[in-house]
Amino acid sequence: SSGDYTDDALVTRLRERLSSRHKIALSQRQSEVALLILRGHSSVSIGWRLDISPQTVKVFRKQLYRKCEISSQAELFSLITPLLSS
Repeated sequence: SSGDYTDDALVTRLRERLSSRHKIALSQRQSEVALLILRGHSSVSIGWRLDISPQTVKVFRKQLYRKCEISSQAELFSLITPLLSS
C-alpha cells in the first residue's frame, strides 16, 4: 500500500489546509504524489512506490499543477511547504 511511503496524517493535513486556506481540493492520490514530489522523487520512483505507471504519475502531476494554478515544482514547494510546517 502507499501508506508505506506517505504518512496518512500528513496527507490529511495537506488536503485540509489546501482546502481551508487556498480553496484547493486535492484527491488523496494527488496529495500523495505532491508529497513524494516534495521529497524529491521522480515520476518513475513515485510510480514504483504507489504501484502506478510513471505516465499516470505525470497525469496526477498535471492535475495537481492545474488545481493549484502553478506551473513548476518550485511553485509547488512554495505553496505546500508552509502548510506542512505550521
